[in-house]
Amino acid sequence: MWVAAGVIALFLMTANWRFVPAVAFAGVGLYFVRGASATILRRERRSQH
Repeated sequence: MWVAAGVIALFLMTANWRFVPAVAFAGVGLYFVRGASATILRRERRSQH
């Protein structure tokens, strides 16, 4: 959702500073994706042992 908000902010905002919220939104989204993928990988490793 945050990554989508970043893309929307990048293309739909009209101000020149639109890159600031777009990068911030996308960064938060990628941070959440990284955390979710780490959790999935951790669970897979635990289930294999």
